[in-house]
Amino acid sequence: FSALLGTISLVSASVLLAVSFFLHDACEMSDIITGDFEPFVGDKVATAANACFNDTNLAEAFNMTEKVNFQQKLDEGLKQLDKINVSQS
Repeated sequence: FSALLGTISLVSASVLLAVSFFLHDACEMSDIITGDFEPFVGDKVATAANACFNDTNLAEAFNMTEKVNFQQKLDEGLKQLDKINVSQS
């Protein structure tokens, strides 16, 4: 009977140890990933992934704010169009 009890104890301890190692590694991995995605997805994708995770605008993350910031120019153009009187010739 003691051999059976010893075997069950050894197997259950081994399973619990394996599960605890897995859970500990998963927690460490999530801490690393939330800090920076670059080691896992590469430098090009990491910029976007980090920006999304940190709630940063993608245009700012890729330094494209000047290329997509056209609202002011559009408003100025529309104001100029409003000043044009097409009824006078």
